[in-house]
Amino acid sequence: MCIRDRLSAADLVRRLSASSMGNHFQKPYAGDVCDPHLHFWDFESRPNPHHEGLKAKLPKWLPQDYLKAAGEIEDLEITSFVHVETIDEEDPEGETAWVMGLPQPLPYKIVCFVDLSLGTARDQCARQAALSESRGRAT
Repeated sequence: MCIRDRLSAADLVRRLSASSMGNHFQKPYAGDVCDPHLHFWDFESRPNPHHEGLKAKLPKWLPQDYLKAAGEIEDLEITSFVHVETIDEEDPEGETAWVMGLPQPLPYKIVCFVDLSLGTARDQCARQAALSESRGRAT
């Protein structure tokens, strides 16, 4: 669940414990959490062709904004995260480098974009894999 969503993780846990999980889940989870899917953006410093219409509507969302929002969730501690690319076909390695250049207060990994339909996909995979926080391999 993305921390940016208005239904907080604590609310979700309460709802699950009160309904579908019944007696198998007596109290809300309290502990370490890896957020498995999030995005950062700053349309002023890093434009994204897919989100031009959102530029005026969304304030920048950077690691410090994420941590502030995550800190509002009672009894959960975000200890790591996974940044998922936003499919910037024009400069996928630039997006990865931009995320890696942000101050990262927590351990993280990145899911990178590679267009597998291109003849250069193997080279793209190799370039993305060379970045220290990316995962995957070109074969």
